[in-house]
Amino acid sequence: MKNLLKFFKAITITSVIYMTLVTVPALIGCLVTRTFDTYDSFMSAPDYMAGMSFVSLIGIIAYWLYDSESKNN
Repeated sequence: MKNLLKFFKAITITSVIYMTLVTVPALIGCLVTRTFDTYDSFMSAPDYMAGMSFVSLIGIIAYWLYDSESKNN
């Protein structure tokens, strides 16, 4: 049961990091341009999603490396 809770905690943390890193730049674009069309155009662009998914992957790996290092110390 303890391992199952750790698993779901890891899945939750990973998905929150991914969703934050993908949506926040598009939402900032909405604030700058003051149109919601910017968000739609970012989210439907394959280059944006591929690039931000890569950035999210780097962020997730960095988080888990930091987390594992901090638990070892």
